[in-house]
Amino acid sequence: HYCCWYKNGPKNIILIAFGLLGFAYFLIKLWKVEELIITGVIVLGFGFVIVLLFIFLNLEIVVPVFRKIRLLYRFPRLIKSVNILRQYTRQELLRTLLWAFIRYIIYTIQYFLILRFFGIEVEILRGVSCIATIYLLQTSIPLPPVVGLLARGEVALKVWGIFSQNE
Repeated sequence: HYCCWYKNGPKNIILIAFGLLGFAYFLIKLWKVEELIITGVIVLGFGFVIVLLFIFLNLEIVVPVFRKIRLLYRFPRLIKSVNILRQYTRQELLRTLLWAFIRYIIYTIQYFLILRFFGIEVEILRGVSCIATIYLLQTSIPLPPVVGLLARGEVALKVWGIFSQNE
């Protein structure tokens, strides 16, 4: 009973949550954006994360409501994935979120170490916030695989271009 939504749901929730934190820090410290915009990004973003967590952990409540939305019946894979996901307990779902979090931390540490290896000197908090922002932006770009690879690489180059000319 393994489906793509189950596999990517927890990962995407973690990516969005930490990506928003990193993006907010990025906006505050590096772009000097107005406080009202930053507050809006944080409030809307974390409202979205809370809604995602609620849906993910309370499918028995949410599914009957979604069944009334006829538009969703055009996505049979989504319906199948949600029905499979309903078979898991809340404890199992929380465990998948924990594993997604651990995976996220490992990838972030590896990314930061690679930056250091290639001579991009950035303090750890700024580096982690930039990595989180890159993960968020790269995940959010809906492009075909080949074009997506190039576009995602460009996102990283733009972010790290702030700290170094070392492409």
